[in-house]
Amino acid sequence: MLVRIYALLFAFTPVPIFIDLSDLRLILSKDFAIEVGIPLPLGAITLVGAFLVGLFASTLKQGSFLTTFTPLSLLVGHLFLTLPFGIIMVAGLELSVPRTLQVILPLILLSLVTFPRSGPDQYRVLHLFMLSAISIGLIHLISIIKSAGALTDIHVWWDFSFIFGWVLYQALVSYSASLVFFMLLGITVLFGGRAKKSRRVTLFSVPLFLSIPLFLFLIAASQRRTLLLELAGAALIATFLAAGSVVKDPRVSRRNILASVLMIALILPVAFITAEIGLFTRFYDWLSGVTPRFSREVMHSEAMDLFLQNPSLLLFGGGLADRPGFHNYFFDQIYRIGVFGLLIIITGAVLLVKRIKRVMERSSEFSYQRVVFLAMFLAPVVFQSTINSSFTQPYYFINFFAVIFLVAFVVFRLPEK
Repeated sequence: MLVRIYALLFAFTPVPIFIDLSDLRLILSKDFAIEVGIPLPLGAITLVGAFLVGLFASTLKQGSFLTTFTPLSLLVGHLFLTLPFGIIMVAGLELSVPRTLQVILPLILLSLVTFPRSGPDQYRVLHLFMLSAISIGLIHLISIIKSAGALTDIHVWWDFSFIFGWVLYQALVSYSASLVFFMLLGITVLFGGRAKKSRRVTLFSVPLFLSIPLFLFLIAASQRRTLLLELAGAALIATFLAAGSVVKDPRVSRRNILASVLMIALILPVAFITAEIGLFTRFYDWLSGVTPRFSREVMHSEAMDLFLQNPSLLLFGGGLADRPGFHNYFFDQIYRIGVFGLLIIITGAVLLVKRIKRVMERSSEFSYQRVVFLAMFLAPVVFQSTINSSFTQPYYFINFFAVIFLVAFVVFRLPEK
């Protein structure tokens, strides 16, 4: 029973519904002018809830869930480490509560990780998560078709950014970037080394196949400038995996070569669609050297000049609380908490990830393929971090984490005897 509750809560992670923590209301509007205090995706709350269910279940029945830390360790750690760090950011560096939550939420989430121990329960979580993401994508696609009338006449604001008349909060930021993760997860489940060994995965083959063009089209409809890189990354996953598996593991080379052909074939129609809706004019301006005043290049140059002129700001942060960001995760964090604060966050995250790996890791017969897939998942994240601050957006982070977690510890694990 608790495993089913866990899986259902985990499946809410992709749902793009937000709650304003300042007044505990759903962020629903039919107008772009939305006043929001502390926005938090519903999925972040349900994901934490899932982890807490796992923690509770582990205390009732030893061995039913894998837990990163014991309840006592979590209490002590957050009381003496996370809480003081948060107080320093709010009181010392004068960060707002939302920005403080953006900084420490990843660490809190990583420390709470729990997961069902048995293979069938883990696959249930994977299947429900993927079906949830596909359902959201289909609903969004139907809304876009209804609003635009023609797939080649999509307006990024009035069609893509709404779902049946309601504003899709952060549609052009964390939501559109997360679509890439959903698409790549579908590819991984279909063509990963473990995929064909489970009948339960095979039952999802049709929706998984359909999800790839679905998410590719939604990414194109968002008209983001990083689109070509993300499409190329998807193709590179299949191509590298196919080439590498011939050398490392010939048993799965045919399926991976099929993935390469599929991805390359899908990119062509999507590229045509993006050309029709005007996306490539943005690329043309970019490649031609047209740099508006608020372009990424100008913002990053201003950030570098600001840090070089203010060494204390560079080292310890404390920038103006109401200053717009630099559209770069690293620059934004340095401006808020300094190099030292950023190193603390990165070090804490690395230590927590190592702990999670040690607790959750199970043997895999396709370790090479898993490394390739994970590397290609991480590449768009690194790129995104240099042109946006998406990693500080809770919706982006929770879906990135959920997908990476499922790929690392479920898709490629050995089947149980």
